Amino acid sequence: MDFFKLIQSLDELLYEILSWLLFYPITLWRVLVRPVQTMLAVERELQEEDKMKFDDMVGPPLFLFLTLLGLHLVEVGLIGESELIRSQVGLARFITNDANLVIFRVMAFGILPLTAARRLLKARKAPLDKQQLRAPFYAQCYPTALLAIFVITSSFAYRSKFPRHDDLAAVLILLAIGWLLVVETRWFTLKLDGSYVRGFGQTLLMTGQWFVFLLPLVWLLN
Repeated sequence: MDFFKLIQSLDELLYEILSWLLFYPITLWRVLVRPVQTMLAVERELQEEDKMKFDDMVGPPLFLFLTLLGLHLVEVGLIGESELIRSQVGLARFITNDANLVIFRVMAFGILPLTAARRLLKARKAPLDKQQLRAPFYAQCYPTALLAIFVITSSFAYRSKFPRHDDLAAVLILLAIGWLLVVETRWFTLKLDGSYVRGFGQTLLMTGQWFVFLLPLVWLLN
């Protein structure tokens, strides 16, 4: 009986993994074309029964993880081993393999949805608990994944040998920042039922807090 349960579990796992090949690009397209609407849909999805949650798209934290994993595989295939793995300076000494590098990136980018969720609860004067934090955290994983694509792609461009690669990297970074500010401003405005000025202010606070968390990590890597 246990053997058949194991086979059934493997069957479900294989189906789940293969379904990502279909639903990941669908989710990516939704985040790219309708980012705010996709974020707002998260709250409705979380209220569904477990089997119905995110049944037509990849769940937010998993989407962020798959994005970072995919970017890493592309990096290894096109550019080679990351400089962080080869470096033995500062915190980089602990990033000795691909798995550690992916985990580091998940933590670095994962701080952004956590910061945004905390910012929203603080603006609402809502109590801080896991239940209240879950929906905004999940919602923020979607734009964070797209931001990671912009940022890491700009890193690819900077390390490449193409002409004017540094200009391309700078343009991608500016696009990433501009896109994030617009999306987050609209999201905060809708969630707080306020003005765009208030939404933009909350976005600036959130972005600043994220950079405060990131700066020590960047400093320790050098």
